[in-house]
Formats: sequence, C-alpha cells, structure tokens
Amino acid sequence: MKRVLLLAVALMMLGGVKAQKPVYFYGIDFTQVKSYGEMRTAEEFRTAFMGINRLMYTEADKYHFGEMLGCTYQTDLQPMLAHTQRASFSDVVSYGTEIPILDVPSIVRGYELQQKAGRGMIFIARVLHKYNERGYFYAVLFDIATREIILMEEVNGQARGFGLRNHWAAPLYQISKNSRWRVN
Repeated sequence: MKRVLLLAVALMMLGGVKAQKPVYFYGIDFTQVKSYGEMRTAEEFRTAFMGINRLMYTEADKYHFGEMLGCTYQTDLQPMLAHTQRASFSDVVSYGTEIPILDVPSIVRGYELQQKAGRGMIFIARVLHKYNERGYFYAVLFDIATREIILMEEVNGQARGFGLRNHWAAPLYQISKNSRWRVN
C-alpha cells in the first residue's frame, strides 16, 4: 500500500499535476432574459424558470455539464433559486428582435454565493425567441473569490417540447451536449 501511495505522489510531482479548484454549477440566471413571441405572465415565467433550474437536480444525468467542462462539478442551485424568486419578470416580454448584450461581469459580481473560493459556472439567459425557436445564453466560468470571468461563450440551442419549462430547457440540454470546454 505504501508503494502505491508513493508511486501516485511521484507521478503527480513528475507530471506537474496540481490540485484544481472545484467547479460549482449555479444553474441558469433568467433575471435578465427577454422573450420574443412567448406571451406569458410574470408568474408563469417565474414558475418555468424555477422549474428549469430544478431540472438540473432532478435530471442531472440528462444534462452533460461534466462533459462540457471536462471535469467533475458540484451543483448548488440555492443562490439562483433565491435570485429567481426575488426577480420581478414583469418586463420579460419584448417586442424587439435584437439579442441584448448584457454586462456579464457586473451580473456575476452581484451573485450572493456561499462558496468563497473555486470556480463557478452559470448560464445567463439572454433571449427566448419563440419565432425562431431558439434560446440564447451566455455560458460563463468565473473565479468565485475575485468574480473575474475565466471563460465566456455565447451559446444557443433549439427549443422544443411541451410546456413552458420543457420547451425552454431543451436549448440547455443541446448546449450541454454539444459544447466542450476543458477547464482543468
């Protein structure tokens, strides 16, 4: 047993392997989203958005965030559920057609997170576009302590399915399945 342990330590030292900070997945921030063509009440949106975030727990094996990140991760949806619960959603419906550009660093600095170190991953919803059946998001990896953006990508996926929750969860499934980052 001692030899195995010594061999493992030696290989880590020779290979330059260092311990990585953990990655925490915080879910999807829908508080800035605009909806084009999806006419619902603020409460219907809130319920759907809370439900989409809860899917990240209840159907975690369906969403391939570990494969997307190239590492294991821990899910902590409580900050985003609380953030979503406090949001108004009275101005979600929009009649414009432009996909808004959001101040992502400012949004990330505003999150109330329990963790003080490590890396965080979040999706920030930009547009749910009913006319072209696509959801547009920023996928963001950030340093929790400094809130500096490590990696950010504009991503989108095809919407499908029945009900507001399932329809707009589908783009996240496609994104998690088709996007690949290597954060380690």
